[in-house]
This record gives sequence, C-alpha cells and structure tokens, in this order.
Amino acid sequence: MLRTIRGVCGIVLIAAGVVAIPIPVIPGIPLIVAGAAMLGSDHPLIRSGRTWLQNRGILTQEGNKNELSNVQG
Repeated sequence: MLRTIRGVCGIVLIAAGVVAIPIPVIPGIPLIVAGAAMLGSDHPLIRSGRTWLQNRGILTQEGNKNELSNVQG
C-alpha cells in the first residue's frame, strides 16, 4: 500500500513539474527531481532514464556519483 502511494505521489510530482516548467512562478525542475526521488530506482520510468544517462557517460555505473574526471578546470 505504501509503495502504491509513493508511486502515485511521484508521478503526480513529475506531472506537476512538467506542467510548471513554462510557468515562471512555480519551479518545475525541483518538482521533477522530487517526483523521481519518490519513485526510486525500482520504477521502470526512472530505471530507463538512469540507463539512458549511463549509456551517455553522464552517470557512472553505480548511479549515485556524477563522474567529472573528464572536466578540466
């Protein structure tokens, strides 16, 4: 039951974030991030997004660290 409630809340937050992106008063990106955090990595939507980021080298295979070794400053 708790997993279902978290899933519904996560999807609602992501949908609200997508709707709020063009609106300057409500920040959409934090809502999308909060929704992704609510869904967790076991949800197929988040898992496919994480795989997409890993295939492009944006995320490491662990998924919790952002590898910035190629950036030289």
